Amino acid sequence: MEGRMGKGSPFRLLVVYLIFFLLLMFTSSCREKPLRLKRDLILDFLGAERIIEGVSLYDGARLSGRIALPIFQGETVFGVKGSSFGQTVLLTSFEKGGSWLHLRIRLEGEEPAEGEIKINDFQLIRLGLNPGTSWYHLPLPEGVAERGELRLELSNPYHPSFIEMAYLTKGDEVIPENELSELFEIKKALIGERRREGFVLRPGRGVGFFLKPDEGDVLRFYLRGDSARLSVIVHTENRDKVLKTVSARRGKVKRIEIPLSSLRGEVIELIFKAEGSKGKGSIEVISPRIMAPKKRGERGVDLTELRKAANPPPNLIIILLDAARADHFSCYGYHRKTTPTIDRLASEGVIFEHAFSQGAYTIISLPTIMASLYPTTHKIRGQNDRLPEEMVTLAEVLSKNGFITGCFSDSPVISLAHGYGQGFDHFVELFRLRGNPIDPTATPWFVGKVINWVRSLPSGKPFFAFLHIMKPHEPYISPPFFMGMFDKNCWRKPQGDVITLSKIDKEELPITKEDLDHIVALYDGGLAYADHQVGRLISNLKRAKLYENTIFIIIADHGEAFREHGRMLHTTTVYDEMIHIPLIIRFPRRFPVKRRRVDSLAQLIDLAPTICELYGIDPRKLPFEGKSLLPAIFGKEEEGDPYIYSMAMLGRLTVRGGRYKYIYDGKKGMHLLFDLKGDPGERRNIIFGHPLLRKYLYSLLLSWYEETSAKKTGEIKKIKLDKETEERLRALGYIE
Repeated sequence: MEGRMGKGSPFRLLVVYLIFFLLLMFTSSCREKPLRLKRDLILDFLGAERIIEGVSLYDGARLSGRIALPIFQGETVFGVKGSSFGQTVLLTSFEKGGSWLHLRIRLEGEEPAEGEIKINDFQLIRLGLNPGTSWYHLPLPEGVAERGELRLELSNPYHPSFIEMAYLTKGDEVIPENELSELFEIKKALIGERRREGFVLRPGRGVGFFLKPDEGDVLRFYLRGDSARLSVIVHTENRDKVLKTVSARRGKVKRIEIPLSSLRGEVIELIFKAEGSKGKGSIEVISPRIMAPKKRGERGVDLTELRKAANPPPNLIIILLDAARADHFSCYGYHRKTTPTIDRLASEGVIFEHAFSQGAYTIISLPTIMASLYPTTHKIRGQNDRLPEEMVTLAEVLSKNGFITGCFSDSPVISLAHGYGQGFDHFVELFRLRGNPIDPTATPWFVGKVINWVRSLPSGKPFFAFLHIMKPHEPYISPPFFMGMFDKNCWRKPQGDVITLSKIDKEELPITKEDLDHIVALYDGGLAYADHQVGRLISNLKRAKLYENTIFIIIADHGEAFREHGRMLHTTTVYDEMIHIPLIIRFPRRFPVKRRRVDSLAQLIDLAPTICELYGIDPRKLPFEGKSLLPAIFGKEEEGDPYIYSMAMLGRLTVRGGRYKYIYDGKKGMHLLFDLKGDPGERRNIIFGHPLLRKYLYSLLLSWYEETSAKKTGEIKKIKLDKETEERLRALGYIE
C-alpha cells in the first residue's frame, strides 16, 4: 500500500492533476465575464414612468401609494379640416370617487381660448385657456374616475393646445412644480475622469423603465447620495419584487450590478425608488445601463464559403414595384396568379414572409432603401425635398468598391433633381419618356433601356442596377389584356383613377363590395403587368448570358389599402396593408444559400447593410441604421427580440415585435395594440387589457423617435419642380 501511494506514484499524480483542474474550473467560473453595452437607459428616460408616493394611483401603477407622470408629453393632434386642435392622454386610475385632475396645458398664440376636457367621452368641463403654460386643478364628479384606464381628451377649435403633464390625486393636494420638473431632468456627474448622465431622486420618488431582458443581461449603474436608500424593484403583471436595496453615503460612489437572467423573456418595469425620511436626502442614479455578454464571431454565420462564391462579385439588380403589397403576390399565398415570374425567382432564392417598409409612401421610404436611415433620421418629407449631399447611399458605396451603377426610375419623386443621382454613373428618368403621364404602354421601355445599358458595359466589372417600376401604383390602368385578366368587365365604373380612389378614400363616393372587388382586380392586373415586364427583363438577361451571374432582389416601397381599415391608397396609416412588402433575394447557383422561406422579421432599412456584407463590405463602418439579414438568410436567429418601426403621415407611428404591434395614431390621439398571433388582420384593439405591455412598446417607440429625430444627416434643400414633373406628380395624386 505504501509503495502504491509513495512519492511520485501515478495515483498521487492523478489526484494532484484532478485538484488542479477543479481549481482552474472554479477560477474560470468566478472570473468576470466580458460585457457589452446593450442599452443606455438614459435614452429611454423620456418614456419612463415617474413615481410620487402618497398620491393616488394611475397609469398602470401597482405599488401602494404612487402615481406615474405622464404617459404623453407635448404630442399634438391636428384636425383633418381645421375643425379642432387637441390631444388624447391615457391614464389609469385605481381609485373610485371624488379625485382631482391636475393638468399643465400650453396654449399657443397670444389670445385666450376656450378648451373642452372629456374623460371617456364624458364632457367634464369647458375651461378658459390662457396663452402660454398654465396649471388647471379640476375636481372630478363622483363616478367619473372609475378604476381602470381613462381616456383624457383636450380639444380646442381654434388654437394648438398641448397637455404637457397630467396627474390624479385623491384630494386637492397639489404637487410643487419644482418637484415635478426635477423628475424629468437629466443631470451630469463626474465618475472618475468621465462625465456621465443620470437623474436625482428624493425619498418617495421613483422612475420606472420598461424592459424585456434576455439571458445574461445585467443592470449596471453608479450610485451616490446622502441620507437615503435606493430600492431597485421589478414590477410585472403579476407581482412586485425588490431586487436590491442599497444605502448611499455622502461622497462615496458605488458601482452596482444586478443580474436579470431570471426575468428573461418577461416584460417588466424596472423601478428605481428612493427611500428615507420625507424631505431629507437624495439619491443620484448615474449611467444606468443594460449590459449583455459579448458576442463572439460573426453571429454564428461562417462567411468563408460566401466570400469564395462572391469572388468574382456577381452583378446586382434591385427591382422595386411601387405600392405592391406582399399579400397580393402569388408566392406569398394570394389566391390569384399575379406574379408567376417573381414566383420562379422566389423558388430559386430566399423569401422573407414578414418584411416591412419604414414608410407608408414613396417619398419617405426611398431614402431608407438607398441610405439605410429611418425616416425620422433622414427627414425627407415632401416632393420638394432633395437628398443631402452628405448622405451616404448604397450606390456610392458600391461605386467606390468597383461597381458600375445605373438607376432607371419611373417615379417623378426619384429623380436627379431630388438628389438620387448620388453614386450612379448612369441615370434614366423613365417618367419623362411618357407622352401621357398615365400611359401604361410606356412601362416596357425600361426593359430596352436597361438591356442596352448593360450590353454597353465593359466586361470584367460587376454592375448594380436599381429599377423602379411604377406599377401597380395608381392609376390602376394597364394594357387591355392585363386590365381584363381578373375582371372581364374591366372598363366599367368605378375606375382606378386618382380622383375616384381619393373620393372613395374620403367617403365622398359610396362603394359596394362588388365595386371594391372590381377595383382590386384592376390593381392585381397592374401587378401582373409589372411581373410580365420583369419576365421580359430576365429573358433578355438570359440571352445575354448575364442571368446566372446576377443577384436579383424584389422589393416594394410600401403597400396599398382597400378599405381594410376604412382607407384606400397609401400614405395615411401603418396597418399592414400599407407597410407589409415583398422581399425576395435570388442568388446565383454557386452561392451556398439554401432555398427557403424566412419567418423572422425583416425591413427595408436592412437591405443596404445586407448587400454590403454579401459583397464583403463591412456595414458597421458605414452610417447605416439597419442590420445585415445574412444571419436570417443562413438560418441563424438573432439574440433577443427584433423590433420594426414604421411611420405614415399625420404623426402615425408603429413598433412591432414578433407577436405584438403597437400603433400611436397622432391624428386621432388613439393608442392601439394588436396580438398578431390571434388577430393578423389587426381588428381587435387590446390596449386596455395589457397596460404593462402597452407602456413597454410605447417606451420603445418614443425612445426610437427621440433618438433618431436628434440625428442630422445634412441640409435638406428645397427644389423648384419643373412643369413636366408637376404634371406627372398631379397625375399620381401627389399634388392636388
